[in-house]
Amino acid sequence: MAEAIGRTRQNFIDDLIVNMPEIEGLQARIGACPGDRDALDRLAFLTHRMSGIAATVGFPEIGKRAGAIHDLVSSFERSDRHQTILSREIETLLDLMEDAVVDEM
Repeated sequence: MAEAIGRTRQNFIDDLIVNMPEIEGLQARIGACPGDRDALDRLAFLTHRMSGIAATVGFPEIGKRAGAIHDLVSSFERSDRHQTILSREIETLLDLMEDAVVDEM
């Protein structure tokens, strides 16, 4: 069982490496065009997946932040306040993802 969780954890880290630049790009797209439904949907998909597995493989804070972003995207408003909150949450998530990757290297 521990071996399977170790493999899943490594796969999660590998996904973080791939997803970080994509999430940064989505953040930029949403910042430039807050109603970009494709970018919002993709961000919701990535964060939903991430929030579902993160705690299981030892990254509960990543899961918590990813879940918060998913919730924000689900109730997205085009207001400046909502945009600021979403951007701040994405930045925090990206920092946590980077820390996780660096710690695993």
